[in-house]
Amino acid sequence: MPACGDGIRDIDEACDDGNLDSGDACTAACQVPGTLLECVTLLQGQGSLDEDVNALLPLSDGSFLAAGSTSVEGQQVGWIGRYGDSSSRPPRSDADGPIWLTLPPPADEGSSSVIDISADASDGYWALLTRGPSEDLIHLDSTGQLDLRVPLMDVVEPAGFAVSANRLLVLDRQIWLVGQGGAPDLWVGRFDIDTQTLTTIFSEDYAGFDDQIWALARNESEIAFAATVNTSPSMDGDVFLNPTSDVLVVRLDLQGVEIGRDIVGSTKPSMATRAYAIAAEGNEGWVVGGVQYATEDLAIVQNAWVTRIHPGEGWVWTSTGPIDDGAAVEDVLVSDRETVAVGGAYAEASKRAWLTAIGLDGQSHWEQDFVDTGYAAAEQTVAIWDHTGQLRTAGRAWNLGETSVLRSCLVAH
Repeated sequence: MPACGDGIRDIDEACDDGNLDSGDACTAACQVPGTLLECVTLLQGQGSLDEDVNALLPLSDGSFLAAGSTSVEGQQVGWIGRYGDSSSRPPRSDADGPIWLTLPPPADEGSSSVIDISADASDGYWALLTRGPSEDLIHLDSTGQLDLRVPLMDVVEPAGFAVSANRLLVLDRQIWLVGQGGAPDLWVGRFDIDTQTLTTIFSEDYAGFDDQIWALARNESEIAFAATVNTSPSMDGDVFLNPTSDVLVVRLDLQGVEIGRDIVGSTKPSMATRAYAIAAEGNEGWVVGGVQYATEDLAIVQNAWVTRIHPGEGWVWTSTGPIDDGAAVEDVLVSDRETVAVGGAYAEASKRAWLTAIGLDGQSHWEQDFVDTGYAAAEQTVAIWDHTGQLRTAGRAWNLGETSVLRSCLVAH
C-alpha cells in the first residue's frame, strides 16, 4: 500500500527518500523542503516599494496577525490585519479577506508603517507605528480597534532624549524597545504599561560612528539584541561612503542588566556585516542573520550571513559557501534541528524570494528561491512557527509601478 517513507514516489508525493525524517531533501510528509503550501493573500497593491510585510504573530486558534505598510493615494500607510487559518486552502491560493483590517492613522500628516507587533496578556495587541522620523506605541483590542496611542518622544526618560525604535517585545507589564538614540546611538528602552513611562536602560556609542539595533529576541531567562555597529565613517564631507561594520550581540537579564556580549563579523577589515534578525536556540545560544559585503566593491554584491554564538563557547560557526551570492537574510527561526533563514536574492537582474535551512552544525540542509507567477520580483521578509509548529513566512511580489501582492504561506519544512 502506498505510504510516505517507503522509498517509492507515489502520485500524491512530491518526493520520497525512504524515511520519515525531516531536515534532509524530503520532509516527513514527503514534501520538498521550502515548497510553498497553503497561502493567504494579505493585501493587493500597485507595485509600490512602500508596500511590505514587516511582522507576523501566530495565534492559538490557528489565525495570525500580519502588519506592514501599503500605498494609499501615493502615501505610505501602516496596516495590521488578522487572517484565518490557511491550512485547509489549496496551494498558492488567493484566500478570503482578513477577519479584520486596521489602518491606524498617523498622529500627523506624513507616511506611516507598522514595523512590529506583539500580543499582550488580555487578548489585545501592541504595535510599533512609525510616523515620519518618530514612532508611536499603539494598542489594539481583540477586534482590531485602536484604543491607545503613546508617542515615544512624549514619555521617554530622560525627557528630550531623541529615540527611534525598530523592534518591540512584551514581557509581563513592560514593553522592551530597541533602536537608536540621540547620542550615544545604541539604545534600549523599557516602557511601563501601568505608568506609561519609557526608561532608557542601555545607551552606548560603540566606535564613534552610526550604530543601529534592528534585532531583538528572548529565551526563558535572557533578552538579547544584535546591533550593527559601524567601524568607519559613512560620510566624507558631502560624499557618501560604504562604512565597514561589525555586529555587537548583547545579552541582558530580565531586569535589564547586561550579562555578556560578543562581537561577530568578518576578519577582513574591508567588510561590512549587518544584523537584521536574532533568534534564541535551545542550548543557551543565539542565531543572528543579516548580510555581508565588501565595502570597496562599488556594486555592493551582498552575501546572506548567518552565525551562531554561545555565551560559553563564543562564536561557534558562521555561514560560508552554501548560501547564494546576492542574497540577504531578513529573518531567522530556530527549530530543534536547524536554522531557517528567509530573505531575497538577486538573480538575472531581478529579485527572488529566498529561503534556506542550515543545520545546527552550520552545514547547509536545503535552499529554495522563487518568483510568483505573473510578477517580476519577490522577497520573503518575515517568518514564524505557527501554533502547530509549522513554518509560516510572508513577503511580497511585485511588478514595479504596476501591481503587487502581499502574501503569507505555510512552507514545507
